Amino acid sequence: MISHIARRASLSRAPWGVVFGLMGSLIPALAQAQSAEIKPARIEYEYYPRTEVRGLGGPDSDARFQAARVSLSLPTPLGESDTILIPGLRYSLLEVGQSTPTSGGEGRPIEALHSVVLSLGVLQPLDERWSLFAQLGGGLAGNLSSEVASDDWVVSAQALAMWKVAGDFTLGAGLGYDRRTGDVRPLPLVAFDWQPRPDLLLRGILPQFLALRYRAGAPVTLAVEASLDGERYHLSQDDVGVAHGEVAHRVAKVGPSVTLHWTEWFHTRLAGGVVLDRRFELYVDDISQGDLDVSKGPYAGIELWFGPSGWSADAAETAMATASNASGKATVVTED
Repeated sequence: MISHIARRASLSRAPWGVVFGLMGSLIPALAQAQSAEIKPARIEYEYYPRTEVRGLGGPDSDARFQAARVSLSLPTPLGESDTILIPGLRYSLLEVGQSTPTSGGEGRPIEALHSVVLSLGVLQPLDERWSLFAQLGGGLAGNLSSEVASDDWVVSAQALAMWKVAGDFTLGAGLGYDRRTGDVRPLPLVAFDWQPRPDLLLRGILPQFLALRYRAGAPVTLAVEASLDGERYHLSQDDVGVAHGEVAHRVAKVGPSVTLHWTEWFHTRLAGGVVLDRRFELYVDDISQGDLDVSKGPYAGIELWFGPSGWSADAAETAMATASNASGKATVVTED
């Protein structure tokens, strides 16, 4: 009788052992991917108030910009090896609102630019100090107001070699190709992750982002951040009146942020600051037609994400708790 009850208890607890075992394998993978700011699920919105727009022979006007991004990624261990696969999906929207509509000429004003990219990354530790990260992506970028054309397709790639100089300091270097500058060419990358104190963190992949963060308390992180975002979008001929039209967009910004850690896995970041540089350059057949003069100004944004906090201490505590739960839930009851 006791043996029967023990077997039933063991079977009822087995699913929990599987769940916590899976979590135990994913959490170290998520922790290793933190330095690249890989978040399993995130949504972000940014608002840029009205700014002056001049150039290209048109009348001066005011414009406001709104940007939204949604991304999903899941760092996943490959079998029992140290290799981590990171499949991902990202969607970005840039909305442009002008107070003075385009008049005369061919085409219609462009009000929204879209980017959809599927990617697959690989993080491969080589030993205790060296690791390699590579990512390849492909998708669409344009106003996407008509049938998809060959000019709408885009590719992205990056490769980084990372060296753990010390326990709290990692350096990396490599090449990237993701058109965030608006140019179609490779871009050198420099990565670093330094946490000299448990409450202080300097992390970045230049020129993509740079952040200095201070853990003011368990639920709050204060930071000063800089980032560079952009894309080169194809414009449909039906809308602009010419074939092979493109717009290269880039925005560099800096400012403070506050992150609220509601739980170990759910976080909200509130950010604001100023735009340092904004590019809005038009191309036809890869020949520049001129750059719109878009004045700089403030911005504000909010980000919600599900995943690790970004602090190594949190990742370690979560991994230990998960391992403890896994061992506890999977305990097999035996007869004395």
